[in-house]
Amino acid sequence: MSTSLKDAPKSGITGALCVFREGRIEEIVVSQYCPQRPYVELKLPEDVASVECIVFTTVSHDQGFCDDTSIVGGHEHSNTWFEASVSRPSARDNILPKMIQTNKVAHGTFLEHTNRWHISDPDPSIGAFMSKIEGGDAIRIIPHARWPGWRNYILSARIEAHCGLASPPTHPPMQTAVAQGPVDGEATGHLPLYQPLDSERKEIRLLYIEPGKPEDPLRCRMITAALTSPGVPQFEALSYCWGSAANRTTLSVSIGGLDGQDAATTTVHTLSITASLAEALRHLRRQDGEGVRLLWADAVCINQDDIPERGSQVGIMDEVYAKASAVVVWLGPSDAVTLEAVEFLKTIFQGYIRSTLTTKGHLPFADTLDAEEWNKVVYPKLIRVLSHFFNYPWFRRVWVVQELWLSQKAVICCGDETLTWESVMLANYWMNDAEGGGFAGVSQEPLPSLWSSIAEKQNIVSARSSSSPGYDTAPSSRMKILDLVLEGLVLRATDPRDKIFALLGLGEETYRKSEMSDLLLPDYSKSTSQVYSDFTRWWINTYKSLAILSAVQATSGRTWQGLEYDQASTNSGTIASSDHPSWALAPSGNMRWATRTLGLHPRFRATGNTIAVPERNDPSKHAELILEGELLGTIETIGVYPHYHVVEPDNESDRGDHELHQTFLYLFDPAGAVGVWSNAASLPRGTQEDTQSQRYQQMLLEHYIAHWHRLPRRDGTCRGFPCIPNCFFQAARGGKGGGKLIGLCPVGAREEDIVVLLHGGSVPYILRPTTGLNRDSERPMGTTKTTYKFAGECYVKGEMWGEPFAARRNKGLATECFTLV
Repeated sequence: MSTSLKDAPKSGITGALCVFREGRIEEIVVSQYCPQRPYVELKLPEDVASVECIVFTTVSHDQGFCDDTSIVGGHEHSNTWFEASVSRPSARDNILPKMIQTNKVAHGTFLEHTNRWHISDPDPSIGAFMSKIEGGDAIRIIPHARWPGWRNYILSARIEAHCGLASPPTHPPMQTAVAQGPVDGEATGHLPLYQPLDSERKEIRLLYIEPGKPEDPLRCRMITAALTSPGVPQFEALSYCWGSAANRTTLSVSIGGLDGQDAATTTVHTLSITASLAEALRHLRRQDGEGVRLLWADAVCINQDDIPERGSQVGIMDEVYAKASAVVVWLGPSDAVTLEAVEFLKTIFQGYIRSTLTTKGHLPFADTLDAEEWNKVVYPKLIRVLSHFFNYPWFRRVWVVQELWLSQKAVICCGDETLTWESVMLANYWMNDAEGGGFAGVSQEPLPSLWSSIAEKQNIVSARSSSSPGYDTAPSSRMKILDLVLEGLVLRATDPRDKIFALLGLGEETYRKSEMSDLLLPDYSKSTSQVYSDFTRWWINTYKSLAILSAVQATSGRTWQGLEYDQASTNSGTIASSDHPSWALAPSGNMRWATRTLGLHPRFRATGNTIAVPERNDPSKHAELILEGELLGTIETIGVYPHYHVVEPDNESDRGDHELHQTFLYLFDPAGAVGVWSNAASLPRGTQEDTQSQRYQQMLLEHYIAHWHRLPRRDGTCRGFPCIPNCFFQAARGGKGGGKLIGLCPVGAREEDIVVLLHGGSVPYILRPTTGLNRDSERPMGTTKTTYKFAGECYVKGEMWGEPFAARRNKGLATECFTLV
């Protein structure tokens, strides 16, 4: 039974603070094979200005036994625990999860644990965690279990946050055109800070940073240079994170004059810049007597208030970074933990050799340690400090991808330390290859997968494996633009439109600006929804395929597996916000989820060789997509997938059941084999995912045993996994023939949704009518045009290989048009 505490008071006033609460009472069990999902989540209101105290309460226990008697009754070596994580908008920097509590080892009855965190806690990591939380963030409790046999039994959990609220403004707010752009302040002289740039000559602005001591004010001189000119001065491009728009300081910028020395013709502007940029410039400027440094920094060198200029400069940004003599990456200031990571990066990972299919990997000094010291001391420490280092916001900002990819040379700066890009990438490879998904108190957080893809393009691994000197900073080949955009979904961007604009210059189909479709050209006058719908429409037009519709299952809240707080056991996935087309990609998601779809990299041929022909679409109606196809049926029920009621393929019907079952294993990964739905993969990297193997079957059995006390049974056998939402549907077939359809649907599907085949789609799809349907005729009621929300792809037994579709077409089955919104 599930009981939400949402009916209890969620907020109250305590002194000067407002208290927000959320809780849940539902007995569940979590094993290492279960998807990673929040047990409870507290969404903070937008007007929260600070979080002063968080109280976490959990009622739980572990499996009640352990063969290592030396740790029984304690908490230190428990492999079941709870983690606090923060889910936040993609414009904000990532916050590393932090452990709340472990269960007592081998204690089989429920215990209540209360942990109270204060912003001024003696443990600085607690204060650091809480200080980053903002209004609009969601605080979550995530239960974990590690290693076979360990289980986390949860009865209830509660989050209570004591928050300070933002005071209402007493005067009208200051107006700024762009949240993080430079603001022109006081000026001496008459020349404007930003004069028009000649786009034909590909003009850019550059900054001469004057030398100075750390405490000296920042001063620079701005010049204009043309990338097409053979005399363009040698410059470095700065790659950094803009930081908070609220935390600002000033920069003195001179314009005109002879080298800025002629006061009569020089105008000096005082600019407001983010503290993050100022910090980078202070660290990177030369000392007195060492001369000036010529840099390109986007926040100052582009007029952020001029939208056409922003679009034009974004269009040549790839050339800016390619022309720069070096890209200087400023990660930020260092701390004690990052310095430990830097030491590892400079020593052991400079000599790391990754294993390949034919060679054995090697991590320097690892083979000199005994197993106990490696497993209990060094290995967890490496995971901890590298995860901390990889959490620098720079690694998760979308604009830095092309900045690094296109550079001739990259220098990584962390405080006063400098690193090679090669050592950082090799450390990330090691982190990805490392078994597990972290431990209690040690979160394993490698870099976003796009960095690994780039490192492969740069031949970092092959260069190291073959003892070749160096690596290719500029990739030898490009990636498909859809793969780039999907890899970039997990990255952060102040403006979600930049998750497409920032990657166009890298795409195999889009890097030639002269050939780029008008649908794709960077245009900041478009809304976010139009940018993503135009991209989706362009892809369909280009490839005459609907494969991109399956990519919707890689966006947040729309995956096959339920990963959100409200998707624990019911089909409650969202389709799309009211102003975002349901069929279009969205700005937030994860490439890992895209690897568990049916139609993105087609496995089936449900509509044969048909192609998508969306030319009927009115270009002015960017939110609509009109596609041709046929109605298969209407979903009547969605229930538990009957896992143990599948037979071996001895005849045609059995073969359909076998394919259905293999598709279920592929989509939901109940053995946790590849770790798509959690941070831990049960199989080592490179191991073939053979669902018939003894090892895979053993992992399935261990997962079943973990849930045994809660599984519904029929004739003594288990029917499903409680941690996998209802996904097995039955539908009434449309048309004259009638009959039933069975298949698999993602968590966002509902009863009364319709199942369709669309031309150019390799799989069937589920649509939701936005107006009523006549259930007898399966046609819209009234005369108004029926529109549909796109719920996702699906699997339909007997309809995946195109033969039934072709047979119906040969009999003259009429084609319908479906308008998706």
